[in-house]
Amino acid sequence: MAVSLSKNLHQKRALFGNLFRTLSTKPSQTSKHVLDEMFGEDERERILDCFNKCSPEELQFTKQLSHQKALAVIKYRERNGNFGTLSEILRVPGVGILGLQKLCSTMKTLEYTDVQKLREKLDMETVKPSPPLPETLRQNLTSLVALDLHADCVTYVQMSRDLSLQSWDILPLFEKPFQRVDHVQFLDKLLQVIERLPKAEVYVMESKIYRYTSLRVVPYLTNVRILEAMLVTLLNSDLSTSCQYRTYFLKPNSVMRFFKLAVGGERVSGQHIVRELQRSVLGEGDPESLVANVDISQLLWEQFLCEKSLGHERLTNSLLLAVAFYKLVVLRTHSLQF
Repeated sequence: MAVSLSKNLHQKRALFGNLFRTLSTKPSQTSKHVLDEMFGEDERERILDCFNKCSPEELQFTKQLSHQKALAVIKYRERNGNFGTLSEILRVPGVGILGLQKLCSTMKTLEYTDVQKLREKLDMETVKPSPPLPETLRQNLTSLVALDLHADCVTYVQMSRDLSLQSWDILPLFEKPFQRVDHVQFLDKLLQVIERLPKAEVYVMESKIYRYTSLRVVPYLTNVRILEAMLVTLLNSDLSTSCQYRTYFLKPNSVMRFFKLAVGGERVSGQHIVRELQRSVLGEGDPESLVANVDISQLLWEQFLCEKSLGHERLTNSLLLAVAFYKLVVLRTHSLQF
C-alpha cells in the first residue's frame, strides 16, 4: 500500500514537472520567434547594427535599458560576437521580451549615427545648471568663482575662461562647525565673507544631497542649509534691478560623475587629480587628462601646499567644480556619462 502511494506521488510530481517546463519554455520560444517576425528586414538590420556598435551609454539613450543590462549586452557581445538575430539578444541575462520590444520599436527607424547624436543631445541636457545659464552670458563669460560651503568655512576658486586659476582661498566662518549660533551671527559672518570674495560674473555651487545618518548631524546640516540660502541671497542682492542671476547650481553628483570619483556609489577624494595636474606642470602628466589644460601659478601652488590635509581637500573640491562647470556648461567640450 505504502509502495503504491509513493509510486503515485512520484508520477504526479513528474507530471507537474513536465507541465511546468512546457509552460515555461513554449511561450519563450514563441516570443523569440514573434520578435524576429515583428520587424521588417531593413528594420532588423538597423536594430542589430545599433546593438552591435553601441556603447553601454548609447544603449541607455531611450532610458528603457538600465546601466547593468547595457553592460550585460556589451559583455555578451564581446564574448559571443555580434548579434545575428533579435531573438539572440534575449539570451543576455536580465533582458526581457517586453523591454526589448519597446527598445527595438524605438531603434527601428534610427541609424547608429542617429543614436550617437541623440546621446550627445541627452548629455547636454543633463548638465543644465539651475537656474539656466543665459546663452549670451555663456558665450561672453570671462571668469567665475566656484564656492564650496561648509558650516565652518567657505572655500572659493576664481578661474578665467582659459582655465587659468586666478585665486583660491579658505574663508573661515566659525571655529567649530557644531557650535550654536543664531541667524544674526550667520549674517554677520557671511557679510564678511562676501567682502573678501573676488568679484565675478558668475558664482557656481553644486547642489548637495545630505544624509541624516543620526539626529546628531541635524543641527549641523540645518546650519549649512541656512548659510547656503543666506549666501545665495546676498550674492543676488541686485536681482530686482539687474534681472540677472549671479549664482548657478550644478545638479547633485555632477562633479563626481564628471571626474569619475564614485566608489560603491559614494564620492571619494579628488586629490589624485590635483597631483595629476602637478605632474602636467612638470610635463609628466597625461595630455588627455581632464585637467591637462588648467594653469596654476607657482605662487598659488605654494599657497595650496601651506594648507593642511582638510584644506587640500576643500580647495580640490572647489577647483574640480570650476573645471567641471566650464567644460560641461560654458565651453561644452565634454559631457557627462551615465
